[in-house]
Amino acid sequence: MELKLEEQIPLVVLVANSGLRGLVRVPRDANVSKEVHRRYSRHVDERNKRLRELTEERTADPDMQERVLALLRDMVLQHG
Repeated sequence: MELKLEEQIPLVVLVANSGLRGLVRVPRDANVSKEVHRRYSRHVDERNKRLRELTEERTADPDMQERVLALLRDMVLQHG
C-alpha cells in the first residue's frame, strides 16, 4: 500500500489492527487523517470496553471471557 502522507500511517495501522478488511479510503489531508485516527481510535476503545464489560457481567472465567470477546469482535467486524 502506498501512502501519500506520514500522517496516514497511524490511521492505516489502527484500521488494520482493528480487523477491518476490504477497501478503506484514507483522507488525503494530514489534519483530517489525524482527526479520523483520533475518532476511530476512541470508537474502537469504547466498543472494546463495552464488549468486555458485557462479557464480564456474564462470566467470571477469564478463559471464557477471552473466547467470547474474540467471537464478538469477529461478529462486529463481519456485520458492522
